[in-house]
Amino acid sequence: KSLALRPGVVPPTAMVSGGLPGTFAAELLALADESPELRKRSEPTVRLCNEDVRLTRPAEIGRPSPAPSELAFCLERIREVRISSCAIRALPKEIGGMAGLRSLVLMSLELRQLPVEVGQLVALEQIFLNGNFLKTLPKSVGRLPILQDLCIDANQLEVLPPLASTKLKMLTAPGNLLRRPPQFASPPERLELHGNSLHELPGGPDWNRLRSLKAMGNRLRSLPQDMAMGLQRIEYLNLADNCLACLPEQLSALKSLEFLFVYNNRLTTLPHGLLLGTRLRRLLVEGNALTHETLIEVVGDAPGSDIQTLAIDDEQAATLMADDGTFAASLGALPPCVSVGSLLRVQGSKRSDGIYLKLARASQLRRSPGVPIAGAPGGPPLCAVAPADVL
Repeated sequence: KSLALRPGVVPPTAMVSGGLPGTFAAELLALADESPELRKRSEPTVRLCNEDVRLTRPAEIGRPSPAPSELAFCLERIREVRISSCAIRALPKEIGGMAGLRSLVLMSLELRQLPVEVGQLVALEQIFLNGNFLKTLPKSVGRLPILQDLCIDANQLEVLPPLASTKLKMLTAPGNLLRRPPQFASPPERLELHGNSLHELPGGPDWNRLRSLKAMGNRLRSLPQDMAMGLQRIEYLNLADNCLACLPEQLSALKSLEFLFVYNNRLTTLPHGLLLGTRLRRLLVEGNALTHETLIEVVGDAPGSDIQTLAIDDEQAATLMADDGTFAASLGALPPCVSVGSLLRVQGSKRSDGIYLKLARASQLRRSPGVPIAGAPGGPPLCAVAPADVL
């Protein structure tokens, strides 16, 4: 009695007295058996996680899970719809009448598109569409007024509609085909755009809410200066595996920054005072042709900073040691935070092209005080010189 069928939703079956289709009761009972949360008196939920079902029914492991009845998308007073791992290729347009729906989770299905009627669900706060085959999102979805979390990982999206919600906290869209950065009325706290084809990030100074940004594995050539100036609360920044030739000097003034990953770019310098002006605990710079002067500065600043891991590669270590002055003589006393190894890119398929491994000796992962870095006088040989010893 706490549920109501959408007016006008009549499956093409024989009608019974009272105007209900003949199979309605059977379909609703079957849906309630598959999703017991549907029977709740307060905030009933449609929840069909077929991974869990297969674990309780070993005979069905390996078989494709059937799609639920369309009634799952035609009931009012439902607060959450959570369906995963079954064959749903399209949603009925009647979903637009699920007034009060707050959370729509449709993961690992076979969705090709969303109906524009999803934009009528003005109470929606969460949308999770990971692992589908979506190529576009309706503009009406971008206009949802109080949307907080939008997760569309691993689809085939090339562009996103402008997002109008000022309450947005999280946008994750890795593993798509995005060529243009998203547009926000109010940038989120967490933004994940890695594994796309972006040449630029969204600019503008209004990034004060952003705490985590993942943009590795794109084609970025620069980080907008106005964006860098607005990252006052950023804690985690991953720009690895791009085409960056330089980083804005403004990064050295980000007091909340704790993690910065920029390995495998085209950097020759780093912002001056990067370790001293931030709270960096981990800095990964492997795979960049950093100059001797830059390496001297960043390693020299390490003892007076919060850095715990400063990761460089074999070639950078050789550049650091190519010195005829006093710094080369003190290599054996380098800070323990300096970690040396070989950066290896996993190749062989489209799914692994953006994965990196670091080949390093155990003594170099967290060096004890007084242990020389690899390749230094008295230290172990570089991995590239004697890889068999490490392997």
